[in-house]
Amino acid sequence: MSDFVIVDGDTLSVNFGATVIPQAQGPKPLTGSSPDFFVKSSAACRPGDEIPPSLKGPLTYTEGAYTIPGQGTLTVSPKTTTVLKNGGLALLLKGAQFSATFAVTTPATNPIGVPDPLLTKQGTASFSTSNTILTAS
Repeated sequence: MSDFVIVDGDTLSVNFGATVIPQAQGPKPLTGSSPDFFVKSSAACRPGDEIPPSLKGPLTYTEGAYTIPGQGTLTVSPKTTTVLKNGGLALLLKGAQFSATFAVTTPATNPIGVPDPLLTKQGTASFSTSNTILTAS
């Protein structure tokens, strides 16, 4: 089924329930990397563009009783094109909600120093797009 192609300036939103990742609050703009595939002068997004620059690298988090921040990294698994390619790479598609994973590298701790035992946090993510012209599957 066809869906809208994600382009530069579209946004990613993530939700991890009780896990609070301050840098990931609210929609974050994506940066399209396609050098020659544009939708209304906005570069298309390809695999590697699904995480906004502000969310790459270590992110701090807290969860419930673990109020002393820890760190981790974010990954998401968006829908991509199966036929349409750009430079040999698929393009990102809006799709519905998709999975997001926060891999803890340094656990948050509670005030007495007990670390968060859950080192992988599962959540959801979604794209919002301004593209209402180009769809692909």
